[in-house]
Amino acid sequence: VQRRPQIAHRYWLISQAKTAMLAATYQACESKITGLFDRLEAKNAPGALKNQLHDRALKGHCLKLMVAAAKYCEKTRKATISRAKALISSPFMTDRTRGVLYYLQLAQAQERDSTMEELKKSWGSNMDATEELIGVISSLDSDDAPKIIAALIKDPIFNINLAGHARRVVRNWAHNRKRSVLTDEGLRLTELLLVTVGKVNQMSAYALLDAFGDIKKFSNEQKAKALKCLEGAREKLDPKAETSLYNQIGRLLASCK
Repeated sequence: VQRRPQIAHRYWLISQAKTAMLAATYQACESKITGLFDRLEAKNAPGALKNQLHDRALKGHCLKLMVAAAKYCEKTRKATISRAKALISSPFMTDRTRGVLYYLQLAQAQERDSTMEELKKSWGSNMDATEELIGVISSLDSDDAPKIIAALIKDPIFNINLAGHARRVVRNWAHNRKRSVLTDEGLRLTELLLVTVGKVNQMSAYALLDAFGDIKKFSNEQKAKALKCLEGAREKLDPKAETSLYNQIGRLLASCK
C-alpha cells in the first residue's frame, strides 16, 4: 500500500486482503502454528525478561494468524476462542490484553457483552488495568463497534478528564478508518468523539482529524458524508472555547473545496 498511494484509501479491501493472507498462512501451516502456540503457553511463567518478551510476541503472532482463519472456519473460531480465553488469566498484562481483545473479537455478542461487564468489575479497580481495558474495547473491529464505544465513554470506568482514557479511545477508533470514516454509524461516532473529547481536551481529539487524510480520494458520495460529519462536529464546538480544534476542522473543510 505504501508503494501504491492511489489505493491507500480502499480501507475495506486492504483489510479483507490482509485477513485473507493471514488466514491462508494459518491454513497452510496449521499444525505448526497451533503447536508452537501451545508449547509457548505451556511454559508461560516469569523468567528472563528477554525470553519473556520474545515468547509473548511470538505467541501473539500465532494467535493473530488463528484469529484471521477463525473468520472463515467455525471449528477454528471455537479453538481460537479457547486459547484466547486462556490468556486472560496469564501473569503477564500483554498476554491478558491480547487474550481479551481476541476473545471479545470472536465471541458471540451475548458472551462478549457479559465478559466485558465482568472485566470492568475485575480490572476497574486498578488504574493501569482500567486504561488497558479501555484500549481493548475501543480496538474492537465489528459492525456494532460504534455502539460499544459510544456506551464505553458513558461508562463509569471511563474518565474523559484523564488524557490517557480519551486518547486511547480516539486513537484506536481513528486507526480503524474503514469504520470510522467509511460507515454511517462510524461517522456518527467520529462526530460524537470529536465534540465530546474536543470540549474537554482539544489535543486528545486531533487524531480523529488524521483519519480524514485520504478524504480527497473518496467517492463523491462518501466524501459528502465525511464532510457532513466534520461540519456537524464544528457546529457543535465553541469557536472561542475550542478555538484550535474549531479552526483545524475549518482548514480541513476548506482544503476539500
